[in-house]
Amino acid sequence: MLITARVHPGETPSSYALEGIVNFLLNRNDARAALLRHFFVFLIVPMLNPDGVYHGHYRMDVFNNNLNRFYKIADPIRQPSIFGIRNLVENLHKDRRLFFYIDLHAHAGKKGHFMYGNAFEDLIM
Repeated sequence: MLITARVHPGETPSSYALEGIVNFLLNRNDARAALLRHFFVFLIVPMLNPDGVYHGHYRMDVFNNNLNRFYKIADPIRQPSIFGIRNLVENLHKDRRLFFYIDLHAHAGKKGHFMYGNAFEDLIM
């Protein structure tokens, strides 16, 4: 399982959510956490845009780019974290080792919990 956060530096609630996930997974007294640790390897990248965070940007990196728009065309020099995550995802997928990937974000106007994702019209349950 792969979990990433802070591609947008100003989305600080994603760090808070990630901290909660890590605390839950490391809880030795929770049987659910123990089962998850037993069956899955968790790869966690807490900050995809550390330079943007350091410089106090809200959505952009140091080159004034929104890194969330570069997953298909990431350059190893200008978007190294996105380039690396994409390669990691591709390799994990190719080896059939990627069960789940979540990229944590936050929203300035939404309240409570919400989720955006892909819609599958032909999903059979």
